[in-house]
Amino acid sequence: MALKEIRIGFDTGNDEKDFVLNGEIGQPFSWYMDTVMRGRFKQYSGAEVKGINIVNISLYHPDYIKKFPSIEAKNEWLTVLNTLNLEANLDLRLFKGDQQNQILKAINYFIEKAELSDLPQMKRLAVDTRQSIGKISIVDSIKKANDFYQACLDNRAAIP
Repeated sequence: MALKEIRIGFDTGNDEKDFVLNGEIGQPFSWYMDTVMRGRFKQYSGAEVKGINIVNISLYHPDYIKKFPSIEAKNEWLTVLNTLNLEANLDLRLFKGDQQNQILKAINYFIEKAELSDLPQMKRLAVDTRQSIGKISIVDSIKKANDFYQACLDNRAAIP
């Protein structure tokens, strides 16, 4: 097995805000990470990640935790089924700025957290991601995410 998909998600307790954050930051972030990883999947495979192919970072705003008190943002990497998960508290101030800057902040946040993982594949991914900054276009990731989202909307509209 190999790490194949890296995602970041936002839960604020407000569905509209979540939709915006996940669309404007989360989706382009995933496209960016896909570009970083493309052609390198062997580097992110091995016995340590057996059964794991998805990495999720879930960021919870205090309002979300109030709404769902059973949620705990432990801020540590945990394996659940086929995913490696990190649940952390969200400070929305961290993601202020224009869309490109927000995605760059998400990328740097991922690097910071990936470096703390016990898995050598995550540490390798952190190095590769850090080296990709300035070499891989965030603008292209935004365009790919937007095009994919539009195609989903178009397909949904075509369903009778």
